[in-house]
This record gives sequence, C-alpha cells and structure tokens, in this order.
Amino acid sequence: MGMPPRINRALLTTLLFVAHLSLAGRAPAANAYLLDGYFHPGRCMPVRVSPGNGETLLSGDGMIPTIVPIAYGGVVPVLVLEAPVDSSGQTGLRVLSPNDRLIAIVGSSEAAAAVDLFPNEKPPIVVRVDPSVALTGPSLAWETLDAVVLDRPPEPEKVEKLLAMGVVIAMRTQDVPDHQWPWRREGELWVVRPQLVGPGGAIGGEAVHLPTVGWDVRLPSATKRQIVLAAALVSLLLISALLVRHGRRSIVLLIALPFAGAALNGFMTDIASRIAAY
Repeated sequence: MGMPPRINRALLTTLLFVAHLSLAGRAPAANAYLLDGYFHPGRCMPVRVSPGNGETLLSGDGMIPTIVPIAYGGVVPVLVLEAPVDSSGQTGLRVLSPNDRLIAIVGSSEAAAAVDLFPNEKPPIVVRVDPSVALTGPSLAWETLDAVVLDRPPEPEKVEKLLAMGVVIAMRTQDVPDHQWPWRREGELWVVRPQLVGPGGAIGGEAVHLPTVGWDVRLPSATKRQIVLAAALVSLLLISALLVRHGRRSIVLLIALPFAGAALNGFMTDIASRIAAY
C-alpha cells in the first residue's frame, strides 16, 4: 500500500529543500580584473564578479579577503597590498610603483589626450574600460585610478567620491560639464583635479594593513550549521501542518506560523548580532 499523495508531496518538498541547501555556495562566481589587472598597493581595484549560486570569497596572497554576497553580479572593490609571488605571471595582477600613473579611458576619447594630464612625469599607463562597467559598483572600487577620461558626465555623487579619493576627472566635451566643480580647460579636455589636504595614504606605509591580510572573513562553520538547522526545523514544522486533515489544517497553520515566525525572528536576530560582532 503506497503512501498518501500529501505525504509524497511533503517528502519531495523536503528532499528538494535539502538538495538546495547542499548545492548552495558550491558554484563559484567567475571574476575578472578590470584595468588590465593594474593596481596601486593599498588602494582598492575593481573586480567584476559574475553571479554565482553562493557567496564568493575573493582572497589571495597580499589581498584583503572580500566576501561577495549570494547571486551578486557586478563590480566590487578589492584591496591588494602586494602582487602575489608568481614567477609565471599568471595571476593577472600587475603592481604599480609610486611614480606610475594609471589612467582609464572610457568611451571614444583618444589615449593621446590623456598623456598630458600629468606633465613633467613619466608616461602614464593608459587602459581602456568598457563603458558598460566603467565607474559602476561602489566608487571605492576605482580608487586605484589616478585619472579617468570620459566622453559624458558621470553621476554627480560619483564625481564627489572620485575627487575625494584623489582621482583626476577629465571630459572631452565642447562646453563645461557643469558649474558645481572647478573645471578647467586643458588642451582638448575639461579637467577637475582633487584638492586634497594631508597625506594621500597611510602615514605608517602600507604595512599598517598587514595584520588584516590573514583574516578569514567567512562565517564560522557552527553559525552556518545553526542557520541551516533553523531553516530545516521551520520547514519541517510547516510541512507537518500539511499532513493534518484538510478541515483542521488552517487551524494548525494559524497556531504554528506565529510561533515559527517568532522563533525564526529571534534566531536570526541572534545570528545578526554574531555577524556584527564577528
């Protein structure tokens, strides 16, 4: 004698739920270094991440560990203090010296126009960035740039944040981009330069970041197990309600749901406090 259909459905739902939990987080997201992998040590660089099935941990030698949330796709800031030791050059990272200048060209602007942004200095390193991803994501992701050349005005808040990070902004337009910032005509470009006061980096050098390099920013395994256990218990509670006869199912659900919601809310509040403390 086979099991009633409602029990089969409940078991199938449970199996699918467990399978989802076991597979979540196993498919890593693909990532790509923008700016051709160039970076200034101690300044965040942009990394483009494709959505994955679970949270992604970006880490490596000389890199501050960065967690990318589940299903996030886009540009994230990654702080690299030094290029990984790799004699084969396969890491894709290229460290810049303090005297190097990195300029991003976005759109149709010519690279030659950007060379004069830093006169009396060694020739800058110029890279082209796809307009669809240029300056997207948190502004901090583009901190490693020394200058960016655009062919259309960026969002006003982007201008403010880029200037605060010491990035020179240049635009190839006929008219002044706006009257909010002190744009100056320099050759073919309208340029606004940051007016920074004080040191441009860590006073003690980039060594001040070293204690954080070895941090494991992932949640402890015990916390992850508790999250899965809580989700499983709530699911089993709701599935059990489906096994009750149809006439009494609504009453059981009305009683079970408030208790399950209150218990889950208290549990997640505790987990959130642990995450904040961690």
